[in-house]
Amino acid sequence: MLHITLIAKTEASDPTDPLSRTYYGWGEHDSTEQNWANNRGYYILGERADRQSYVAFSHRGTVVMVAKINRIIPAKGKPGKRIIEGKPLGPGEPIWDNYVGGPTPARALGVRNPVTYVDEAEQFGRRCECGCGEIVFENDFVRGHDQTALHQRVARIGSIKEFLRWFDAIEADTAPARTKTMFSRDGRLDYKEDGGTVTLTFTSAEPAA
Repeated sequence: MLHITLIAKTEASDPTDPLSRTYYGWGEHDSTEQNWANNRGYYILGERADRQSYVAFSHRGTVVMVAKINRIIPAKGKPGKRIIEGKPLGPGEPIWDNYVGGPTPARALGVRNPVTYVDEAEQFGRRCECGCGEIVFENDFVRGHDQTALHQRVARIGSIKEFLRWFDAIEADTAPARTKTMFSRDGRLDYKEDGGTVTLTFTSAEPAA
């Protein structure tokens, strides 16, 4: 999960701000929507940010807001900086209930960079089904990882055509065994199949010297 530490509400003075904000930072008396509008950008966010589904905001040692990320876009006129697009969450949402009002994640404490990534989210979520290790809350996959996982598995069979034939054969319970035989120099025969590897010992045809 992406995490951003906010300063107190401050008057904006950048005439080129792509969000045309009057203020930025956490406004204690502002609504969630106002705070989201004032603090969703712009930040230096690398590729790792694109793999996150949620962003949490902290102020003075407390998590004050969380939002679901839809996408992260370039900030116009601000090279290297980007803006978060998404939806702020409220009570009743599992991640809001687990974080808002709680302490700033330990990983973000004492860090000068306002942007950090929170591994502690693991205790409230589950791992992406593709096996990447990222944490998700509502979905089974990080955005786009379902397609990546599918294509990786198709490639293990061969082409899409081969995959379809193999899958249809499985459905019909007539799938041919996929095997690979390899002789090793030490005289072993490794017989490899889908379920694992079986090693057989054999006697060489050549007489011993």
